[in-house]
Amino acid sequence: MFRLGLSARRASQPTQVRAQLKAQVARVMALEPDVTVSITEISCVAAGCPDSELVVLVLREGAPPVVGKLHGPMTAVSDQAIAEAFASFPNQSGKT
Repeated sequence: MFRLGLSARRASQPTQVRAQLKAQVARVMALEPDVTVSITEISCVAAGCPDSELVVLVLREGAPPVVGKLHGPMTAVSDQAIAEAFASFPNQSGKT
């Protein structure tokens, strides 16, 4: 079972950490400045699942959202994990 991370865990993540992760996603995916990156932390309470999952939305005007999922805390996300989460989207930058 999942629940939105509106708990103390999310409140404990400084805004700066969230902003840094958004910038990291934009850099790794070579996104244009007008592309929005949204990050939601979901806590899992079921046995055997990771403590948290980060759902990353890449929102481009006139295009459907692109969704990537990352496991673990915001402070431990690697460039490789981001690239792997979005690997099924060959045109990551949105450029043609």
